[in-house]
Formats: sequence, C-alpha cells, structure tokens
Amino acid sequence: MPNGSWYGQMYGVRDAKLLPLEPGHKCFLADPLAPKRGELLDIGCGTGNFLSAARAAGYEVTGIELDGNAAAFAAEKNGLPRVFPLSVSEFAREYPRKKFDVISFFEVLEHQAAPEEFIKSVCSCLRPRGYIALSVPTANGGLRGQTFSIIHPTIFCDGM
Repeated sequence: MPNGSWYGQMYGVRDAKLLPLEPGHKCFLADPLAPKRGELLDIGCGTGNFLSAARAAGYEVTGIELDGNAAAFAAEKNGLPRVFPLSVSEFAREYPRKKFDVISFFEVLEHQAAPEEFIKSVCSCLRPRGYIALSVPTANGGLRGQTFSIIHPTIFCDGM
C-alpha cells in the first residue's frame, strides 16, 4: 500500500484548496437510509471536503489521512481539529477506546494491499449497531453514481 509521501506526490495539488464533493459523498449525505447524526470517522479524508459537509449536516467528525499535508490543510484551513495523519490500523492502536457511529471510506478500499486487515481495523473502531459507508470504482474504472453502499456491521464485521 502506498505511504503518505506517495499520496503527497500523487495528490499534492489538492493540498492547497477544498475540492468538490465526490459522488459517494453526495450519495451518503442525501441517502434517506443513512444516519443523520452521530460521530463519523472518514478514512482517507484528504483536505476535509466531506468532513466539512458532514459537520454542516450535523455529524461530529474525525478524519484520518495518510498525506500529512492534506491532513494539515483539513485541520488548519477547514477548522477540523480532529484530523490525524494515520492509517486506520494506527488510529485503532493509538485510540483503542474511540468508537464511531459511522465510518466512511470513499475510493479507499481499492488502495489496500491487505483489505481484510483494513476491514478488521475499521470494524474495531465501529460502535455496536454502527454503519459503514463506502464507495469503490466500477469494474471499468469509472464512477457511474452506483458506487455507494451503507453496510450494517452485523453483516460486515461479525466473525472478523
């Protein structure tokens, strides 16, 4: 899996501005089945565009982002004090008692070298009866608007 410096090189231009919301972000915020409040952890939060929108929608937000420059931008420029330059496994180890009602990772799962370990770390940060919101690219590499899912943890996390 690429490290923070790789993400900084690949996505460094994003560290200077707040980008528009991605399709998965918009779908989650508009979905009538999605929880409308609670504590939300966004994995791969970039410069905080989704965190800012989720906070405005009523969530208490925390983000993690491997690119330290993007995490700093989210914290400093967007007033998001709980953004950490950590992986989800590092976050789970450093904050073992911190649990969330919703954990989101949009366009992140496909970057994982060990997706099962990633999911285990995600599940360890989720409150009982919490939700996971995610999106991944379609098989042809595009985003067609059908990339968003809300998963109840009893389906996804039990037995991990």
